[in-house]
Formats: sequence, C-alpha cells, structure tokens
Amino acid sequence: MKLNIYKISHPIIELISNNTIINHNNNNLEPYYYKNFGLLFMYEILRPYIKIETIYLKFIYLTKELKLLNKKQKYLIATNISNNYEIISEIKTLLPNIDILNISYNNNDNEEKINETSKNTKIFILEKKLNNIKIMNIIQYFTSTREIPIENIAIACVTSEHHILKQLGNICPSIKIYTTKILYNQL
Repeated sequence: MKLNIYKISHPIIELISNNTIINHNNNNLEPYYYKNFGLLFMYEILRPYIKIETIYLKFIYLTKELKLLNKKQKYLIATNISNNYEIISEIKTLLPNIDILNISYNNNDNEEKINETSKNTKIFILEKKLNNIKIMNIIQYFTSTREIPIENIAIACVTSEHHILKQLGNICPSIKIYTTKILYNQL
C-alpha cells in the first residue's frame, strides 16, 4: 500500500473531529460540529490547490492591489449531499467558484451530472467516514470515462478505516487521501 495519506492535524480540527466521533449519538450537537469542522477541514485541504492572481489597478496617484481567484481553475466536491450536508453547507463562503456534485455509489445515475467536468478540474470526493470500497466506482468513472488524471482527484474524509485504505492502496496507489483519523480493527 503506497497511498498519499495526509492526516490533518490542525489542533482545532482535531478537537472538533474528536467531538464528532465521541458525540455521534447526540443529534442536537452533530450538525453544529460538522458545520464548523467542514469549513476548517476543507480550508486545510484546499489551501495547496487554490491559485490566487494578483491584479494591480493603476490610478493617477496610487496603485491598488487586488487578489482574485484564478477563474480558469475549476474545483468540484463530489459527495452524497444528504449524508454530508453539514460539512459542505458553508463551503461556498470559502471558495465561491467550487461546484458541489451530489453522487451516489449504488447506482449509475452520476453520469449525466459529471458531464460538465473538464480534465483539469480538481476533484474532492467527500465522506464523513471512508468505510466502503464502492468509492472506487466514482474514481474509476472520473479516470476512465471522463479521462481525469488521478493526480486531480483526492478523497477527503473525517475518519477512514484501515482495511479500506489498504484496498484503495492496492487498486489505486497514487490517490491522495485527507483524513483526521485512521480507524484500526473496526468491525
């Protein structure tokens, strides 16, 4: 297994992540934790991918500097919105030009939704818990049918199970995975 696993270790993210894992039965607090967690988690993941352009406006007596997002670079979060809404609810405030795609691992109705995706789009497959190898169906669709390079695809998850990571490592060893915690021996 030669995966690129990035463990997000920002202290605030670790504290909120710990609360979501411990308090997963408290339905009143869970949306609150995931909302805050999602914004910080996605910020940490997107930081290296976001390209900022500097524009200078020259006036008669002064020059103003503006920082703008590169409009040519596209970003996509592929997730099951009904399961992960709390995590992505504030993502547009962080990155306004990111698209959110509702996907399902159980059927093939993702095809028409994904047709707009270009080869240079940065894709983040988001899950609360990486505990199902069916995520490979989406990865294979992006890489085979849409011809998106695997370097442009990453998996972001709050927790990930070791045996799933091992299977992903055997099938797709060069994919990047961002997680806060790896769970061992979960049955």
